[in-house]
Amino acid sequence: MKEEVIGMRIKVVVSIVAILLIALCGSASAEPGIMVEVAPSSQAANAGSTIDYTLKVTNLDTAYSKTIKSVSISVAQGWSYTLDPDIVGQTLPAGGSMETTVHIYVPSTASAGSYNNQATVEVEYEPIPGWSVTETGYSVFITQVKAAVPPWLVQFWKEIMNVSGSVSTGELDASWELVDYSDDEYGFINVSVSEDGKTVTITIENAYPGYEATINLNIVNTGSIVAKIGKIELNKDEALEITYPEVEGEIMDKGQKISVPVKVEVNDLAEENSSYSFSLTFEVRQFNK
Repeated sequence: MKEEVIGMRIKVVVSIVAILLIALCGSASAEPGIMVEVAPSSQAANAGSTIDYTLKVTNLDTAYSKTIKSVSISVAQGWSYTLDPDIVGQTLPAGGSMETTVHIYVPSTASAGSYNNQATVEVEYEPIPGWSVTETGYSVFITQVKAAVPPWLVQFWKEIMNVSGSVSTGELDASWELVDYSDDEYGFINVSVSEDGKTVTITIENAYPGYEATINLNIVNTGSIVAKIGKIELNKDEALEITYPEVEGEIMDKGQKISVPVKVEVNDLAEENSSYSFSLTFEVRQFNK
């Protein structure tokens, strides 16, 4: 009789344990699991190119960390992919997330069209020591393929562009031009223009404090297209004070000139009968830049 009672008690305890395990299992499996996202959800790529997506895996369970067992990307036949970094084997903290870049190679033989891809992620965790639970999440994303351009057509297009460029593209150029200058009987001025025409150097011989002079210059559009004057850079000795009008941004038609009168004054830092020089360098740009 006692043995029967003991046996019944054992069965009751086993049944209770089983019920608790089933309840725990049911509770664990009822957790929201993981969320798999791919961004962007759709994008275009040329055949023969590699396109990148961001794969994000989020652990929606705030009670358990989970280990990523596998990551697979279903792509069209002949396509390939890599993950950077490889997140397989990594641990997703409770409530946390992890990202990786999916590089998908679209072969040059791919036909134009819209292709569905699928990212599938499998994780594993132990809600009870010794008892593993596996969860799977997935996300569908799209690659819109543009057909590759045949090499002969690319070369033909380049040749057309070269011919078109030689016809429509003009020469952009401009240069300094000396008009005249004023000095006095004591000091005299020497003006020289660089070979490319962009820099003018002015030297004052026998300068003295208080000496003044005006050098009348032009910037001439010597190219074949409309030009715009860019920044003018001044380099000078400390003994010189240089002033000239602001011409940056001025537009010049072919052959047009912009007047730039330059006033020079020698200050008190100068020594008598000394030579001082300064230079002006300008930039020239296309009128629409």
